[in-house]
Amino acid sequence: LLKIYTRLAKRRSVAFYGEPLQGLQILGVLETRNLDFKKVILLSANEGTLPSGRTNNTLIPYNLKRAFGIPTFHEKDAVYAYNFYRLLQRADDIYLLYHTESDGMGKGSPSRFILQVRRELAEHYPNNITIHEEVLSAENATNIESTILSYPKDSFAMSRLQDISKKGFSPSALNKYRNCPLKFYFENVLGLKCYKTEVVEDQKVKTAFLKVGEVKLELLEPTCPESTIQKWLDKGNKGIHHMAFCIEDGVANALAEVSEKGIRLIDEAPRKGADGLQIAFLHPKSTVGILTELCEDPNK
Repeated sequence: LLKIYTRLAKRRSVAFYGEPLQGLQILGVLETRNLDFKKVILLSANEGTLPSGRTNNTLIPYNLKRAFGIPTFHEKDAVYAYNFYRLLQRADDIYLLYHTESDGMGKGSPSRFILQVRRELAEHYPNNITIHEEVLSAENATNIESTILSYPKDSFAMSRLQDISKKGFSPSALNKYRNCPLKFYFENVLGLKCYKTEVVEDQKVKTAFLKVGEVKLELLEPTCPESTIQKWLDKGNKGIHHMAFCIEDGVANALAEVSEKGIRLIDEAPRKGADGLQIAFLHPKSTVGILTELCEDPNK
């Protein structure tokens, strides 16, 4: 059922609305049929996107489609090709944009249609088609300090790598190391896999959760300059922001108990936090300088 719902969700689309008689027109490839434009800007012209390739929007196997004459991705690619060249037919200025960043599966290459225009059309019609190629890149912000995280290959890391090498490195693991060695170190070497990410709007923070035995690590990232985490980082702090404890008999009861003992509270009542928990914070001045969080899972 999950696979069926996932396939159905991938087929859903979000439409852009605008004035069709003026201004910038944002259209899909199929929406450009029977329309002529003086200037065309085509985004994401990468192989695998234009055309979309072997997408499975049906539960019917490929061999059955071929046997009974049902259209396959070959016919879909042909429709894409027709609409692509039909769109370019009467345009004066055409911009074909594609990215060169690879995700490890070779998707950083230009569309086959770009290669056809470059190597076939431009050579056959040199007087009508002029091609200018330009590489664009985003400028790095000079006012933002970047922190490079690196970890030495100590005896523990080398031992883990040797253990993994005995079983063999999977293609996904090699791609992970190629794209992000730090992610490979955390997940494959240390065994810390992120099982959930969540944005908590009211706290202006993005969270990522890692499970280590019975302990849960929560990584925090501010989503705006007004975030409490961002202000904490601006003060030069780093490392552990706070410690959390799971309360079995309820956060509300724990708040009442610690309040009677004179512990200063930040939250007078439980509130909703990340991972579906009810949370409340104790002031660090009452907990030996450590910001303390009380958590409760309402589903247990």
